[in-house]
Amino acid sequence: MLHRSMLINMAILSMYTHVMNALPYIAEPVKKIEKELGVFLWTRQKEGMQENKRRLVSKKRLYANYDMGGLKIQDPIAKIEGLQLNFLQKVFRNGAEGSENIRNVLNCILEEHGAPTSHDHIVRYGPTIWKATARKIKSSNEFLSQVFETTAAFLSDLENDVECWPGAAVVGHSQINPIFQFSAREKVDLEVHNIKTVSDLFEMNFNITLKKEFRDFTTFQLSASLISKLRNLFAIISKKYTNFNEHGRNVMSTAEQFFSGTKKLSQVYTKRNREKIETEIVCAPSRATRIRDGKNVPTEQIYKKAYEICEIGIIPNKTKEIAFQILNRTLWTPNKAHKSNIMESNACFICNETADIEHIILNCDEFSYKMWQWFEIFLQKLFSHEHFQIPAEKQTIRLSFHNIIYHAKLNIVKTNSLSNTVHELILLLICELKRDIYYVYVNSDANMQFSEVKKKMIFLKTLQNAAAYLEYLQIS
Repeated sequence: MLHRSMLINMAILSMYTHVMNALPYIAEPVKKIEKELGVFLWTRQKEGMQENKRRLVSKKRLYANYDMGGLKIQDPIAKIEGLQLNFLQKVFRNGAEGSENIRNVLNCILEEHGAPTSHDHIVRYGPTIWKATARKIKSSNEFLSQVFETTAAFLSDLENDVECWPGAAVVGHSQINPIFQFSAREKVDLEVHNIKTVSDLFEMNFNITLKKEFRDFTTFQLSASLISKLRNLFAIISKKYTNFNEHGRNVMSTAEQFFSGTKKLSQVYTKRNREKIETEIVCAPSRATRIRDGKNVPTEQIYKKAYEICEIGIIPNKTKEIAFQILNRTLWTPNKAHKSNIMESNACFICNETADIEHIILNCDEFSYKMWQWFEIFLQKLFSHEHFQIPAEKQTIRLSFHNIIYHAKLNIVKTNSLSNTVHELILLLICELKRDIYYVYVNSDANMQFSEVKKKMIFLKTLQNAAAYLEYLQIS
C-alpha cells in the first residue's frame, strides 16, 4: 500500500499531469484517472485474475498526510492546478526561459478581449477580475482560461488566510458585492492614489481602524461613491480580524509576493490543499476509535508523531506498512473478523483473550509478551557496550506500550542525549519484531503450540534478519 502510493506520486501521476499542464484538463478523464488509481491501490493479480483487496484508507483521506491516517497521495486535480500556477509564475518572472514569448502571446489574447495585462492582473487585481477574464478568453484559449480560474480560486483562498489577508488586492476583492464593483474611472483613481491592497485602508495602530483619509471626504479627491465602497470593504474585513499592526502595510499585493517568489507555486498550492483536507480530519480516525474502546491513547500530538515512522528512510516499506496499519487499526485480526461476522469468536487461539491488534502484538502472555521481555534484555546488553559510554545506573530499560505501538523515544535515548540515528535503529528493530509477530500469528494454525524454544527462534530470526539488512545498507 505505502510502496504503491509512492509509485503513484513518483511515476503514474507525473505522466498524466505533465501532459495536462500543456492542455486544458476535462473533469471526466480526471475522474477516470482517480478511479484507475483506486484500482491500482486496492486490487492485486492472482493467477492471472484481478482480485479486490480491502480498502484500508477512505477516499477522503487518500490525499491527507500520514499523521491523519492518509497515504499522502497527490490530488490529481490539485497537482494539475499547481502546475498551471507554475506556468503563470514563469510568465510573470523576468528572465525565465521562454517567458517573454509566452507573456507576449498571453498579453495579445488579453488585449484582444479588452482585459488588463498579465502583469496588471498579478500586481493590482483580485479574484473577481481573474474570474471575469477567464470567462472572456475561454473562446480563444481554454487552457489559459483554466489558468486564470485556478489563480482566482487561489487568490480567493489567500484572502481568508490569517497571514495573507492584508495583501489582498482591493480591486476585484471577492468580498465586494457585485453591485458595488469599481467603475473604470474609480480604478484609475485608486491607482493614482496608490490604493492597491487591503492594508492601504487601515491605520498603522494596534486596533482595526479605518484610515483617516477614508473617514474624511475632503482629504482625498475621491468621489463619495468610491469612498463608500472602500468603507464597505473595510467593514466586512474588520469583522473578521482584530489586529492589523502585527501584519503591517503591504507594498506588494499577495499575488505579486507569491508569483515573484523563488518557491514554486505548485508546492505552495499542494500544501495548502492538503492542509484544507486535514483541517476537516483533525486527527487519524483510529485515535477516536481507540478512545471509544477504552484503549491506551496518548495525546493528539504524540499520536500524530507516531506516524513519522512512515518517513524514516532505513525502515523497509513493508515494515512501515505494518506499523502504519497498527496505528490505523486496519490489520486483520480475529476481533475484527468477529465484528464483521466472519468468525464466531474473537478469542486468541493461544490464550483465549480478545485478539485485537494490541493483544497480538504485545499483550499475549503466551506469545508476544515474552519476546518483548527478551528485547528489553537485548537492548540492556546493547547499551551497556562501551561504545555508548552510559553509566551503569542509567542503563535501565523499560519498554512501554507507547514505545512499541506509538514509537515514542526510549528514556535511555532521551536522558543520555543519544543521536536520532540510534533512535531510528531501535525503531527499525521494534517495527521488524512487530511485523514478524503479526505474520507468524496470522499464518499459524489454530492448533499451533508456541513453546519457549519456538518463540525464541522467532525472536532471534528477527534480529538476524535486521542485522543482515543493516549490513546490506552498510550500517554498522
